[in-house]
Amino acid sequence: MSFETSLKPYLNNEQSSGNFSRYSPDGIKAAASALQNPQNTYPVFHIAGTNGKGSVAHYLAEILIRSGYTTAVFTSPHLCTVHERIRINRKMIDDHTAVQIIDYIEQHCDTSALTWFDMLTLIAFEYFKRMKVDYAVIECGLGGRLDSTNICSQSDALITSISLDHTSILGNTLESITAEKAAIIKGGSVITTNRDERIIKIIEQYCKKAKAELLLPDRDYQSFCPENRTINVTVGDRLFEAIPFDSPSPVQRQNFAAALTLATTCGINLSVSILNETPFSPPHGRFELISSNPLVVYDCAHNSDAIAEMLLNITRSGYSKTTIFLSLMKDKNSEEILSQIKASGHRILYVTLSDERAWCPTESDNLTIVKPSEVASHISSDGSLNLFCGSFRLFPILADIIDKGFL
Repeated sequence: MSFETSLKPYLNNEQSSGNFSRYSPDGIKAAASALQNPQNTYPVFHIAGTNGKGSVAHYLAEILIRSGYTTAVFTSPHLCTVHERIRINRKMIDDHTAVQIIDYIEQHCDTSALTWFDMLTLIAFEYFKRMKVDYAVIECGLGGRLDSTNICSQSDALITSISLDHTSILGNTLESITAEKAAIIKGGSVITTNRDERIIKIIEQYCKKAKAELLLPDRDYQSFCPENRTINVTVGDRLFEAIPFDSPSPVQRQNFAAALTLATTCGINLSVSILNETPFSPPHGRFELISSNPLVVYDCAHNSDAIAEMLLNITRSGYSKTTIFLSLMKDKNSEEILSQIKASGHRILYVTLSDERAWCPTESDNLTIVKPSEVASHISSDGSLNLFCGSFRLFPILADIIDKGFL
């Protein structure tokens, strides 16, 4: 039996509209306790935020791995397979191990109240314990306060860029969303990439309550690029100079600087030679070149702030004529996102998804609708950019096109 098949009994919000209003972490807390709380057997770096969580987790893990530490990573969502979410030293968990752990959990715990993400989180925590990892980099799935990952007794934290997203669950103000995400703070060191005073004020309150040390961009750490494809990062009095960095995005540079700051602040033994051995690159799915001919790029941008950055990346990369293949979920601000893209002048093709959570345009949206089976025929080969974005669930359609030899 495969990993994904074994998880099917726990499916909830991955393939349905999802109702989080009644969710309680009591189920996963009880199950973790029955497993002797594996999440408390190794140091944890906990990451929350609206945008950039996956990128920060990727950079932090890469820094730790290069420094010689056995490093676990738990991220979400995935692009192609659920195995991507649970990794140790870049290697994904295999079917046999995952299914074995699921059987073990079901034998030792009451799993009747567990959601799909609860079970996935428990699998990761138990796997990391068994493999005796040195560090675990854990990304929140949604929010923070009630997130399945927020059962660790102690962790250092990093809070990435916060903006309005999942407002029906987390609240419709920056302050309420920040409070949900800052609830992961449990002491230790806390790094944030945010500069908005409203957000920083809330984070400071949680740090004070937890007696945590807060480091802010510009004040405590900063990054700049002395030349193309390198980055300098200062953390306090320490300068990390000319680190090879394979992205022109200022946001990705900020994410990397925050990850490096957290590692430095927490006493990780870093050497310049380790940082400079090969270029750091963003994780898959972040303005990633999929094909040069035809020119195809995928970006997982799925909210207004991320879409704005994506549009800037199109300009920075020198692309003029662009077709955007877009899919969105119902919980996104589709009106604002469409307005942003239309204002950029790029052509939009809306790709429908067979997912109850997917947003479906109406005639008033004035969009050209494309079925997944029709996408390949709409990819231009005239040298213009074909950009896929808006949802992680759009990537498997692109992967299928590649598998069938259309790219």
